[in-house]
Amino acid sequence: DGHNSCPICRFELPTDDYAYESRKEKRKKRRKNVRVQQMRSVGESICMYEHQALKKSHVMY
Repeated sequence: DGHNSCPICRFELPTDDYAYESRKEKRKKRRKNVRVQQMRSVGESICMYEHQALKKSHVMY
């Protein structure tokens, strides 16, 4: 069907495309390096403040 992710959980399976996988890994590393202050700034720019955000513990079981 042309998709590389599970239709239920959306887990993305690796592809045979080295360039795509490399770009995906770089994006993932950039996301991990976002600092808390940067996230607060983004939230404030869209009028969502820390007390309105869900914490990771709220969505993980």
